[in-house]
Amino acid sequence: ALVCHHRDAGAALTSAVHFEPFRIPYGEVQVQDGTIVTYLEKPERRILVSSGVFMLSSRAIALLPVGQRTEVSWLVNRLLAEGAKVAAFHHDACWIDVNDSAAVARAEQMIRDHAEAFEVREPAANLSHNRGS
Repeated sequence: ALVCHHRDAGAALTSAVHFEPFRIPYGEVQVQDGTIVTYLEKPERRILVSSGVFMLSSRAIALLPVGQRTEVSWLVNRLLAEGAKVAAFHHDACWIDVNDSAAVARAEQMIRDHAEAFEVREPAANLSHNRGS
């Protein structure tokens, strides 16, 4: 679906995006005329975030500097500055940011808890015996 959306949109880059709950670690106050009118203790917000999965056109790939680390934010902003279309593909699939060992443990637990949501593929057969080797 992401690939079809990217092609149909005619985009230089398409990012998979989803709403993610984010708990603000502080009490949020709303102030009017110097007076607190609302106090919310550590409120949770749903914010639209990039899921870290992207489709790139040849135009986007051509902008990537060879042999250098490149942030997606740089590429997206560069494309936007050039007037290129950058599309968003909304999804509601299971998602977790895996940047450290605690996140890996949460991801493993998520897979155990929601195994039916994850596609299971058979391991690829060893093809070397079919090549006459």
